[in-house]
Amino acid sequence: MIEDNALFGITETHLCPDESGQFLLNSRVLEPFTLLQRACAKEGLNCDIVSSFRNLTRQLSIWERKWTGELPIRDSSGLVVSPDSLSDIEKINTILTWSALPGASRHHWGTDIDVYDKDAVTRANWQFELIPDEYVGSGPCSSLNHFLNENLQEYGFYRPYATYEGGIAEEPWHISYKPVSQEFEQVFTVQRYHRFLKNLSFSGKESVLANFDAIFERFVLNKGNIN
Repeated sequence: MIEDNALFGITETHLCPDESGQFLLNSRVLEPFTLLQRACAKEGLNCDIVSSFRNLTRQLSIWERKWTGELPIRDSSGLVVSPDSLSDIEKINTILTWSALPGASRHHWGTDIDVYDKDAVTRANWQFELIPDEYVGSGPCSSLNHFLNENLQEYGFYRPYATYEGGIAEEPWHISYKPVSQEFEQVFTVQRYHRFLKNLSFSGKESVLANFDAIFERFVLNKGNIN
């Protein structure tokens, strides 16, 4: 049984450092990800980590800074939106397009990793922003993206946000180790998360709880627009 502390990003007991020692991954994800990195390297690609495990405290910080406008919030097209121009529920929906609610990030599990080609970004002297355009066309991570499209499944990974379905924006950099992340998905129920969120302090909480079922369906399950 996966405990709340692991499900909601409170503990690190299920994690271990990657080969660089800079990032934490689920202990069952380290080996397949290392094999994926080595396969990329054989093709001259550097599959490096932007973000892996993210604890609850950090996710709370991201949420609060976006709520106040300290960090930019973007619509589904990637355009920056002023938080002052939005109602609370509009602000919530806009933030959730790119950032998860505290406790609801897949990065809490250590199974999901944001990747990029660090060497290609450096060679291009690119001001990296982690946006979809950097993974297609002339973007510095387009070759890595193409390789991952063709080979992710062989190593047990997939993209949970491969396309925009009206919930989470397209994230070509976000890969997930399916055999383990599925175990977390199966126990991440609406009832369990609601109990957790009621006891958490964060900006916009009243509006989140008032619209909880629709938010959970659209953004946590990523099943599209609120009707």
